[in-house]
Amino acid sequence: MNGPEDALRHALRALAERWQYLDSEAKEPTKMIGDLVRRAAPQLLEPLLPPAEYEVAYYAQQTPRHPALV
Repeated sequence: MNGPEDALRHALRALAERWQYLDSEAKEPTKMIGDLVRRAAPQLLEPLLPPAEYEVAYYAQQTPRHPALV
């Protein structure tokens, strides 16, 4: 290495490689858990919020309005 720039480049490259490895390693159990939940309790994957057309109306009623906009 020839100075701080090379050291920094080396450290960032090593960090990026480690992050990529950990990211790929985490994807496998995440997929496995998703598959198990889909088989054992698919209702857990259903949306908890009302359908989109109701969400807008619901939140519009709940959001306080600025006096200048009323």
